[in-house]
Amino acid sequence: MLSVTLHRVLHVGVHELTPDSANMRWLHFAEQGGDPWVLPIWRAVNEAAAAGRVAPRPRALSELGVHISTRLNFLPRIVQRISAETEALIRVAKERRQYHEFAPGNPGRALIVDNDLKYRLLVDVDALLFELNSLYELWMEWFRSLHRHALVPMPCRTANDSIRHILATEGHSTDWLDHLNDDRNYFTHRAAPYLAMDISTARYDVLFLKSNVIDLSTSKSFVRLSEINGIVQGFHVGKGVIQSHLVRLFS
Repeated sequence: MLSVTLHRVLHVGVHELTPDSANMRWLHFAEQGGDPWVLPIWRAVNEAAAAGRVAPRPRALSELGVHISTRLNFLPRIVQRISAETEALIRVAKERRQYHEFAPGNPGRALIVDNDLKYRLLVDVDALLFELNSLYELWMEWFRSLHRHALVPMPCRTANDSIRHILATEGHSTDWLDHLNDDRNYFTHRAAPYLAMDISTARYDVLFLKSNVIDLSTSKSFVRLSEINGIVQGFHVGKGVIQSHLVRLFS
């Protein structure tokens, strides 16, 4: 089904997409700006190299910076989609009938929503957890590589411990890293997310269930969108702290 759909979109078959290399022609697409997180770090490295304090920036380090920048550009697009999808889901939830509501000892009737909306939201939250985790792994490699390039030992034995140490030293929680690791690993390796919504208060909260459970009063096997937002906020804080640390390495 997927391959058929892609062929319809592309209007060609597989055999038409594989010319021999001698006859191949292609396009590249211009980068029109994005997240500038790496730029102050590059500037510090380049200035240190110009002053003779460190070696010039190696190609592998430059490529790693591009990888990080590209993935950082994914995040606002994913978050934007999740926000729009959540707002649409809440609008549907507000049109519910009394018989749709579940409560302890009082099962309701599942509310019908647009299937595409439901699965787009599930896919985008899954993508968000994946991208945040992927970026953190790239950050750790970046952190190790820049410390080696600056000839400065990391504060701790591993990059992960070092980043956590720096965040904690500056008074920031590292709980978001544990939540990210737990949620991403669970939904990637152990289960698929299911969708529900907490309507207990005026501030509705989307729930991503860890199993196809019905009674949420007796099972806490779910992750709240508000908790995932806490991971995003922790990532945002960490982003600034790590950037400042890496710039100081070369100052």
